[in-house]
Amino acid sequence: MLRRRVADDHSCLFTAIAYCGAPPGEAESAEALRKHCAAIVENANFFSAEMPNELALGMTVPEYQEWIVNEFHW
Repeated sequence: MLRRRVADDHSCLFTAIAYCGAPPGEAESAEALRKHCAAIVENANFFSAEMPNELALGMTVPEYQEWIVNEFHW
């Protein structure tokens, strides 16, 4: 097991997930992961047919996309 430190900023969770989830030798950035999250929610009813994206996200999809790619959130 190896302990890695990430920057103590609003993207630390994204940095950690990108580090753990990227294929070996292909480190994905927190910025790329944020953009990926923004793209995923464009799918109609991504969460479930019973729960529209807007209800699950607490905002409209375009609002969420703008929020999630902002490096000063979270």
